[in-house]
Amino acid sequence: STKYEVCNNYNIADLIIISTCALSKNQKKATIDRLNYLHQYAPLIIAGCLGSIDFESAKKISSNIFPPRMINELYDFLEITKFNRKQVGRLLENDNVLKTYNLENVWLVRISEGCKGSCSYCAIKKAIGALKSRDLNYIHKLIETGIKVGYRKIQIEAEDTGAYGIDIGQSF
Repeated sequence: STKYEVCNNYNIADLIIISTCALSKNQKKATIDRLNYLHQYAPLIIAGCLGSIDFESAKKISSNIFPPRMINELYDFLEITKFNRKQVGRLLENDNVLKTYNLENVWLVRISEGCKGSCSYCAIKKAIGALKSRDLNYIHKLIETGIKVGYRKIQIEAEDTGAYGIDIGQSF
């Protein structure tokens, strides 16, 4: 079992893990402001996009930074095994980008990561990288797994869903 227990109040937390967003200048500022506020209560683990987009700002707040593609390193740091990962949110094994989910009855299937575009207002490509679609056969197996374990609602997700398959010559 894990040595951590989830609490609902940051005032009593011994450690705060926050998944950050910094895809726009306004979101980055709001995220940094929130981190600075929370830092007064407990040491922070900064997960999510801020570590990829603005590592220097994140480093000023905490030395424990885990960008989206470092989820396994975060699990190792927290000594969380595959068996008990759900204790820090619903971190699905078929998703290697750090997110927590409150969708108890929805099976989330990540069809791709990253983005095909280069929009000037968005930092997804910097945070997550270029489009990397998953093979349709693999996606099909993920959906079958969700159904097999009892899910009846399947949600497909990606940063750039509309571009799915352009990089691998596949489409839905």
